[in-house]
Amino acid sequence: MKRTKAAKIAKKTKKTRKYDNSSRLEKSNGNRQKIIENYVDLLVEKRGEEISLEELAERAGLSTRTLFRFFGDKKSLTTELETYLETYVTSVAGNLQIMTVEDFAEFAFQVFDKYESLILAYLYTNFGQLSRVVFRRKFNSLLMEKIRAQIPQVQTKEEQHRIYLIITLINANLWSDLRNVYNQTGAEMGKSMKWAVGTLLKNVNS
Repeated sequence: MKRTKAAKIAKKTKKTRKYDNSSRLEKSNGNRQKIIENYVDLLVEKRGEEISLEELAERAGLSTRTLFRFFGDKKSLTTELETYLETYVTSVAGNLQIMTVEDFAEFAFQVFDKYESLILAYLYTNFGQLSRVVFRRKFNSLLMEKIRAQIPQVQTKEEQHRIYLIITLINANLWSDLRNVYNQTGAEMGKSMKWAVGTLLKNVNS
């Protein structure tokens, strides 16, 4: 029996059933995130020593085959980690634009409590060591602009040294050492740093 004209039209206009792959995509993104987070943890634990992809896969609770599906080699994994950490660093740096020097001095230490693993992992990577120099220069420039805005008059050499001391205190990665010595959290050290920077600025201004 031949199909009617209407049946032929219905077949042509029948909608294709769409496959919902949202759950698969979510799982894939979750695995990718898990790999990066475990890579960060391993970097901190091993203090930047070489980490194999097989070791990372085991730590992440994934098969080596799954890990290689996301990252075919160490270079692609390192590139992903760079992007992951640089995004964090950029977001932290952005806070300097909207804060006073004193508030940022406090924030710079508080942030360690929340992002300790990320910060340490950044310092243990080769690209972190290299980019930190550039990062510090940018920070120093921004901090100096803010300080000069608060102290518009011409500075003596002694006063300039004090200003550079302020910048060094804020921008030096001393948090880990200070915590070991004083057994304080980043929040506690941040309050002390805010007080110290405020006092120094008033001293320079007087």
